[in-house]
Amino acid sequence: MSVRQLKENKRTRDGRSWVFIQYSKGLDGKRHQYQSQAYFTKEEATKAELEYLDKYKDVEVNPHMTFKEAYTLYYEYQKDKIKDSTLKTYRDRIKYMGLLDNIELVNLNWEHYQKWRSQMNKTNLCDKYKTDIQKFIKQVLNFAEKQWDFNLRKFYNKLEPFKTPGAIKKEMDFYEPQEFFQYISVIDDLRDKCLFETLYYCGLRRSEARGLQWRHIDFKNHTLTIA
Repeated sequence: MSVRQLKENKRTRDGRSWVFIQYSKGLDGKRHQYQSQAYFTKEEATKAELEYLDKYKDVEVNPHMTFKEAYTLYYEYQKDKIKDSTLKTYRDRIKYMGLLDNIELVNLNWEHYQKWRSQMNKTNLCDKYKTDIQKFIKQVLNFAEKQWDFNLRKFYNKLEPFKTPGAIKKEMDFYEPQEFFQYISVIDDLRDKCLFETLYYCGLRRSEARGLQWRHIDFKNHTLTIA
């Protein structure tokens, strides 16, 4: 146990003087000290220390990591592993994380999620896009579990798709062959024509088309590789 009593000049105004101190290894590899809040009695501080040790027992590094610190590290980790367009998607989603930024990962709970979800429901975003933004939270939580052994399943399992009651599902609009041929016949710009024909005949998503590069085209074998 590392419970100790503070010197008189360090005690709180209402007389609390007992604290516990724990040490952990930071991401910089150095040893970091954590001192608890002050308690009135040694017994209170001892009980609080046991609860602390139980909460953080499986975390290998930086037990007080915030959600913002976690997604910042996740973003840096992914930089050389994914497309620039995917990184941009991450950046676009980060701006919606403000309510969760300063919460320690181990303290994430139902109340935090409901406040964040309520804030998202006040936006003009469609349910699908809000659910896509929420996927970023799941990615960060998975990363934190894998990298540092945080146990975040209880919070993760509370994340549900957004669904507005009574919302009418948007129907997919697409060109019939005759409509497409009529449209493409009046396109004069060669680049636009190539783009729309590639989208139509290969059935690509817009994001897949944006990610195409010359190296994806095999002119000899007349093939196109979708990364």
